[in-house]
Amino acid sequence: MNKKEERELFLRYLAKIYSENPQLPISSDTIYYELTKFVVNKNRQCTLGSNSLLSIQLGLINKYKNNEGINTFMSRDGYFLVIEKRMGEVDSKFYSDIKNGAKLYISVDLSSTYLILDQLFSFIIKERIIMQSKVAKELRNDAIVCRVTTTEDAKKIINYLNGLDYKPGIKPNPFVLSSGKVSVTKDGTLSYNAIISYILEAYLSFRRHSNSLTKVSTADLNNFIKSQIQLLKESQSTYLMNLYKIYNEENFNDFIMISHFISGNLEESLTLEEILEYNREALFASKEKYSKKDERNVLYVINSLASYYDVESVHKIIMKYIETGDLNLFTRRAGIRSIVRDNFSPEDIKKIVSDLGFRAFVFASEVTYDKYGKEQLLEAIEEYLSEEKIVGFTRDNEARGRLGLIIPSELLKEVLASKLKERKETISAKAILNLVLERMKKDKITVRR
Repeated sequence: MNKKEERELFLRYLAKIYSENPQLPISSDTIYYELTKFVVNKNRQCTLGSNSLLSIQLGLINKYKNNEGINTFMSRDGYFLVIEKRMGEVDSKFYSDIKNGAKLYISVDLSSTYLILDQLFSFIIKERIIMQSKVAKELRNDAIVCRVTTTEDAKKIINYLNGLDYKPGIKPNPFVLSSGKVSVTKDGTLSYNAIISYILEAYLSFRRHSNSLTKVSTADLNNFIKSQIQLLKESQSTYLMNLYKIYNEENFNDFIMISHFISGNLEESLTLEEILEYNREALFASKEKYSKKDERNVLYVINSLASYYDVESVHKIIMKYIETGDLNLFTRRAGIRSIVRDNFSPEDIKKIVSDLGFRAFVFASEVTYDKYGKEQLLEAIEEYLSEEKIVGFTRDNEARGRLGLIIPSELLKEVLASKLKERKETISAKAILNLVLERMKKDKITVRR
């Protein structure tokens, strides 16, 4: 059975369920579950059992937990084992690169899963590939996912896995493009399988409401997707935005990208090169310039968050939004979420917080320098770099408090490193001191000799 026939089989299966159970709500959660458990065996649809992969997770943890340059940890819900190779990249840079890269679903056989993953991770380490992999705790057709940052690395992994001598018994769902033993897509800030599920919920609901579930087909689904894309582009309908969990412009562009891939798969016109060369980053343009009002709004958001949460939690919200674009991170209280939703993409928040934070750092340095002199300022910078503490900066004029609230330490380090890179310098306390002193002079601040 080919991919097109598998897609038709899955759609007919869902249509039959909802035809025979007219009181059963059509739910994306149910569809998602069926999608991840769907396999075809001898031209018949089967549902994967809940075979545990915990022993594989534990084996991989024990093998790689002490490997230099490899991070292993469980996801917050305890469902996925996450294995990362960052090659020294800080969180914000790593997650930004991963978000823009390819997502690879690895086809496996239950009996050979550990062996294949062990070989794959050894290959990734040897080839110095930046990646993030996830291994589910139970068997599903997307149990093994690997994200990489470049087209070249994606091709390396695809070619490597296709060269291994094993027969994958469990393949990812037929709505994803296959390249041998690997299925490939991109999904940015969203989840490819979740978007398929949202679209199928909307499509099947449309067919049920028009008493036409018997007309369900891949061609009809493709027409539905294209009409939804057209409607979204023309009207940016709030109803559709909510239906497809689109919370910001980046989500919007990622939804269009994923829908384009799904449609291409349905038409069997999508190619591997098209996916790998698709530049999602170019689609999403943040503000080229921002205003003083934008700055005031961001400061309002930060200060308002600080009235509900501690500073560490505020910083986690900011960094997670920059990473994921998830508006649900922000409380609705005091209009915080609506301000961010209506005005700021993740890139906007990062840009404005970075600028505000750097200015706060310069101000704290200025006030500390003015009160204690150059040596104390250098010590304060050294302590910040080594321990991420800002206690060496003076409290005068609220300098320390402002710096500690406005910008997460991780992001400030990235800003300082970027500014020093422009000067062709590496990050160090003395380099930062010179940078700050020059900025103070530029701002016409009189400094002691």
